[in-house]
Amino acid sequence: MAELADGTLAAGEHTRTWNAAGVPAGVYYCTLSADGRSETRPLVITR
Repeated sequence: MAELADGTLAAGEHTRTWNAAGVPAGVYYCTLSADGRSETRPLVITR
């Protein structure tokens, strides 16, 4: 599990990069939470 950002960010577009070099191939899930809402999307790592 990795946490790419935590805390309050200013309004606008933000980008985070996850270095998956040491992670085995598979399906991982990314969850974004803001203002009491959350959305989860799958990330597929292939080698």
